[in-house]
Amino acid sequence: MKMKYRTLLAFAVLLIWHGVFSGNCMADPIIDSVSPITVAIGQEVHIFGQQFGGSQGASAVTFFDGITADQINSWSDSEIVCQVPGESH
Repeated sequence: MKMKYRTLLAFAVLLIWHGVFSGNCMADPIIDSVSPITVAIGQEVHIFGQQFGGSQGASAVTFFDGITADQINSWSDSEIVCQVPGESH
């Protein structure tokens, strides 16, 4: 069986934000690092950074190929943990 892998870079993960606010201004999220860099589909990836918001709310994690993570394991202001999604159907 051939395993499929996705290579993740800080630039390869897009965070879609729907209202992460700091006071009256929308805060821009900052991605500091992604770990691990290479991970198999279905495995867990950690996204470290700042200003993600204390909870997921209506936000999502979308990978560079346009596929959105369908399982978010945890979400905090400085770390998001999600499962790497498979191919879209």
